[in-house]
Amino acid sequence: MDVAIRFPEEDDDATIRSLCEWLRRDPDVSREVTVRLLGAPAGPEDQGGAFDAIQLVFTDLVSLANVLIAYGAWRTTRTSKPKAEFERDGRRVEDSDGSDDSRQRVIDALSENE
Repeated sequence: MDVAIRFPEEDDDATIRSLCEWLRRDPDVSREVTVRLLGAPAGPEDQGGAFDAIQLVFTDLVSLANVLIAYGAWRTTRTSKPKAEFERDGRRVEDSDGSDDSRQRVIDALSENE
């Protein structure tokens, strides 16, 4: 399974970098999930180096659940609560409030056809 996480309303990549480091340090995530930063396409005036997504690669739904548990814990540490967008195979779902119901919608949307 290949899933991307984005923060479409954030202007810089600090939020993406923070979540990426959090996921890499979580033992339940890092044991089963490959976590990578994905670069944003550079425009003609850009210096490059910005990231626009986190790519997650894993094999089962338990790993997706562990990612969402870690994401929920990370979200509680943030002073601002940015809206996250999760994408798999062209299916996108947003988590705007970090609630259990919202995270369940993410699981349901991303686990279709599993």
